[in-house]
Amino acid sequence: MKKAEMSMTLIVSTIIILVVLVVLVIFFREKIGELISNITGFTDGLSETATDVDIEGLNGEII
Repeated sequence: MKKAEMSMTLIVSTIIILVVLVVLVIFFREKIGELISNITGFTDGLSETATDVDIEGLNGEII
């Protein structure tokens, strides 16, 4: 009986921890994305080029 209670407690606590982690990921999805992009640096180059693009130049107007 003691072993069954122990395994049940372990299963329930694991499920609770997983639910809490999923809720945290849902709420802080944007912050986690920013953190990952800051660590890897993948989107830094993309964001720099995106801000440097001149929209009027793309429309064919002479600037």
